[in-house]
Amino acid sequence: MSLNRIVFAVLLIAAVVSSAAASSQSSRIEVYRLWQAEKSSGVKFGAQKTTLNLIVATPASQQTSLGKHLLVVPIEQLSAASLDDILNTKQAAGLLLLLPKEGQQLTVEQQAEWSEVETRLATESFAVPIYFAFRGDEASNLDALYTRFVADDQQSGTTSDQYQVLVAPEYEPKPLKTISAANVQGWLPGSSNTASASAGADDTQLGQDGTPTIAVFANTDNFAVVPEFARGGSTGLVGLLQLARLFNTLYVPTGSRTHGKYNLLFVATQGARLSYAGTRQWLDAADARLLDALEFAICLDSIGGAQLQLHVSRPPKDAATKRFYDAFTTVASALSVPFEIVQRKINISDPEVYWEHEQFSRKKILAGTLSDLKTATAGFARSNIFDSGLPADAAAFERNIRFVAEVLAKLIYGSESKNLVFGPSVPALDSKLQQGWLRSLSRSSRQVGTPGAAAAAQSVKEVLSGYLVQTSLQSFKLEEGITMYNNTRVVMEAYRTKPIAFDLIFLVAVVAYLLGLYASFRGVSGTISDVMAFIKGTRAATKAKRS
Repeated sequence: MSLNRIVFAVLLIAAVVSSAAASSQSSRIEVYRLWQAEKSSGVKFGAQKTTLNLIVATPASQQTSLGKHLLVVPIEQLSAASLDDILNTKQAAGLLLLLPKEGQQLTVEQQAEWSEVETRLATESFAVPIYFAFRGDEASNLDALYTRFVADDQQSGTTSDQYQVLVAPEYEPKPLKTISAANVQGWLPGSSNTASASAGADDTQLGQDGTPTIAVFANTDNFAVVPEFARGGSTGLVGLLQLARLFNTLYVPTGSRTHGKYNLLFVATQGARLSYAGTRQWLDAADARLLDALEFAICLDSIGGAQLQLHVSRPPKDAATKRFYDAFTTVASALSVPFEIVQRKINISDPEVYWEHEQFSRKKILAGTLSDLKTATAGFARSNIFDSGLPADAAAFERNIRFVAEVLAKLIYGSESKNLVFGPSVPALDSKLQQGWLRSLSRSSRQVGTPGAAAAAQSVKEVLSGYLVQTSLQSFKLEEGITMYNNTRVVMEAYRTKPIAFDLIFLVAVVAYLLGLYASFRGVSGTISDVMAFIKGTRAATKAKRS
């Protein structure tokens, strides 16, 4: 190859490199992926795709089709109708939802709109990747970055800058082969079981001798459409811890005047959003003598609200059921707690279990679920990514714990009067300790099957061990016919680039300039001759390779 042709080739490569240099600095954004799961029946949930390499668009974009775009939208601008428009009409290739900055609150209308969107994200399948990010993320300066996204869309043109975003294949999720879970249980033995209160007591001495037993159940884990945000839903669990602490002061030392005849059993289960799988597992594994001795089970759901409902399955036809319900209504009236009993007959053929007490009803055990929710919602649809774990009204939450304590006391000590057992104040209800438990449980995700859920179960065991005897942790595998996927937190990279039209124009301009520069040394005829020779040489080399 002649020197002139070598020089010409070098100049042409320089032109291409100059065009490719249109990209500038990149930004790394920590994003959270919409959950992904699949049932053994083939029904899929959540985002079925993870990787992407797309152009950024915002609601300010005038694009009618978003088939090559990642739409970045603040959730306060999203509704069920606009979600349909984005995914079905405009056919966006991906979605990045921006969560409010710290201190920013959604209006009541926005919360209602988002609740409808979140239910769809929890119960439907999506063929495109869907991510969440905090708009106030300081590491990526996402708030300023979004402002630039919008500005670029507002002045979009052939040569306007644009952002390209990338999620690398290394973040492709893998199915979790097994979903591990654990239940925690502990006892306060009744007065006829005083020998069992010793540290070395045989496990078989509790729950298997016919001593009447009352159980308190709550859930350790939670669920959210963004697994990293499953941090709330702990008011029932904290209520259980407070009750264990309170009745420890009444049952210990054994033989005291306040030591009730009933065994008190406290159980914290997992798998709540999987039709209360942990509760079913506990019932299936429990000794038949314990189940026969179990007179009542109180299941604590979300109890931080102003009004409470006792959800039940059995009508008050027999004396035991009537006594159970009357204890709640009597105490509610005395404490002025807005309260009602909601009876819902369960459908045995329905595989979905809506309230925890329904697992007991299937075993013909008297039980009720206490909740501030008025209606039942199927498992995954109860997702709430904005549940911080702290009740909106701390005073109402503490009052509700006192309410349950008084109900338990009436059942244990057999008080038939309308007078309260504890009077104006309940001993051992420590507000600071209560807030500490709430904050501790909300520090990390407790999504079922995650390390956070396992850590929460272990923490609950440690707390209960200080108040109860024979406290144990029972590990098991959730076999609910559902497969979940990992890699819920990934890194998205954003690059500021020029559109391809600009690249082509820029490339033509650079080539023209370099050809003019080359012609000033070689002359017009020499330049044309070199160009033709270069093209012929390239074609000849291509043919030689093919042959």
